[in-house]
Amino acid sequence: MHPQDEEKMAFITETANYCYRVMPFGLKNAGATYQRLMNKIFHDQIGRCLEVYVDDMVVKSGEVSAHVHHLAEVFRALRQHRMRLNPEKCVFGVSGGKFLGFMLSSRGIESNPDKCQAILEMKSPGTLKEVQRFIERFGTHVIVGVSMGGKDVLYIRQEDTSHLGPRTVQKLLEDTANMKFTDSAGNHSLASEDLCKEKVVSLNIFIDLLLWPFCMFCWKQKIIIIKNNQKVYHSEWLKTIDSEPDAISMFLLPLTSLLSGIGRSGYVSNALNFYLRYKPPIEDLHQFLDFQLPRQWAPLPSEIRVGSNRKHKVDSWIQFSASDPKLYINSIPVDVGNRPVVGLRLQLEGRSSDRLAIHLQHLTSLPKSLIFSDHAHVYLSCDSYSCNWHKKVKQNSISYICTAPVESDDSASIVTGAQLHVENKCLFLRLRFSKVIGYTLKKVPEWDQSSGPDMFSIMYEGIEKEIQQKGIGCLASLIQGDVTIGSASNCSSRPAPVRIPELLRFIGTEENNRGPKDTPGYWVVSGAKLFVQHEKICLRVKYSLFDFKGR
Repeated sequence: MHPQDEEKMAFITETANYCYRVMPFGLKNAGATYQRLMNKIFHDQIGRCLEVYVDDMVVKSGEVSAHVHHLAEVFRALRQHRMRLNPEKCVFGVSGGKFLGFMLSSRGIESNPDKCQAILEMKSPGTLKEVQRFIERFGTHVIVGVSMGGKDVLYIRQEDTSHLGPRTVQKLLEDTANMKFTDSAGNHSLASEDLCKEKVVSLNIFIDLLLWPFCMFCWKQKIIIIKNNQKVYHSEWLKTIDSEPDAISMFLLPLTSLLSGIGRSGYVSNALNFYLRYKPPIEDLHQFLDFQLPRQWAPLPSEIRVGSNRKHKVDSWIQFSASDPKLYINSIPVDVGNRPVVGLRLQLEGRSSDRLAIHLQHLTSLPKSLIFSDHAHVYLSCDSYSCNWHKKVKQNSISYICTAPVESDDSASIVTGAQLHVENKCLFLRLRFSKVIGYTLKKVPEWDQSSGPDMFSIMYEGIEKEIQQKGIGCLASLIQGDVTIGSASNCSSRPAPVRIPELLRFIGTEENNRGPKDTPGYWVVSGAKLFVQHEKICLRVKYSLFDFKGR
């Protein structure tokens, strides 16, 4: 250990403070530390006659006599730094061998047949964990080609005070570049009678370039010569491309294209496509794939039509002011069973769009890693009808909205149902919670960042309503997106009303959900609350993230 670094590796015990006099074993034998040591010891040999990666070394030569000289050079470096080789793992005088999983020979670098055979005999992954291990081991793409190159460029910059004309500067650049790229200044005869002054200047500049690494300023001509590397001649620069390339280009082929046409590969191809599209963390890939199930909104459109024929309860309504129409409340519970909810929204139902309901987006089936308790299901709501959470939608409103957060004290409970109900002219939200078994809370639950509609959307809705009422036209836009089974107002199985409902200006119908695009892609709803913003009833959702890696 270097004396100046000893205090940096000190540690405290009950009796005294200690520091290392030598490097700890774990730090000394670390791959990066060992590789730096190899690079330092064999600095003059690497790339010329030796290739080394950690503890794998290959001495390469074109001729036998040169090979003996190279071996002696490597042995001297080993002996100088008191390093030893394992005789059982050393082979000398061979025309080819294995290095880093490849075969090296006079033909070049080839694939190792043993490695290829292991891949051919590998069993196709059949479970989510096997797919995760497959991607961790092999990645998602195959490198089918690598090319290295660069750019050897010469620049000339003319100062404002320079007396040279544009043609002279252009000729100066061409002559200097010709000398650089033909690799010889002596090829240009100085004794020729037709030698122009620009060529003499170019030759002087080129000679000065031998002394300057990157940039040179010519005081007399007021120009700056710039080159992008320290090599003077182009041929010298070409020799450095293999060891010090300016750019490396790789040609990648996705594994999904290689799996096409292979039997029983659809499972792996589907998992790879999900991973390539959403890029979840590799450590969360197992659970991410487990949650990639079809989603749908509840209730379904057919259930809404059946419910619309029922008569509203007289007391299941609220009114924002004496001049506003009544907003009826659909108090029928929406229960999705033992299926996790991933989104919520408020929706206006009925032919007149005057009935408020809550819809739930859920997975159509239960993920394998998720297990619910059979008897731990309970509805929770704000139990106080005179709390400080009651808010008016408008200043002169005769009804209230309870904005208290509805969440369970048990962090293992998630939402599997919801209901709206009215008590004492106040709208309440009730949620059904189901308990999850065998979980670990991955992070602190978080509320979505949705803040309800902004002022621009409110102004746009007002303009759109005025245009439709006057019969000028109907504003509409068609946005292509993912197909979702559900009861949205733009669902193809349910025609959208021509006119904007009057009560829509009091209801925020934005969808609050999280899916695969929200990293890590397996959020579930664990709470919600109503809130008022810009004289609108909006919905805010709380999401939780569980870890089921023990399954």
